[in-house]
Amino acid sequence: MSEQKQSELGFDEIQKILIDRCAPEVQVSDIFSTKVAELLATINHEQLTAKQFEKPKDDRK
Repeated sequence: MSEQKQSELGFDEIQKILIDRCAPEVQVSDIFSTKVAELLATINHEQLTAKQFEKPKDDRK
């Protein structure tokens, strides 16, 4: 369940996680965290979209 929930994270959730997980003394620039969050959200969306079109495995021989 948590794996599915994680793959459905949107841009805002990813950006919040990135900022929250950085040590307080490390200043993550807004531009960097925004770009990384955009990329991760896009990757997650592409993976979810690709799963819709995967053919079920045929185990028959």
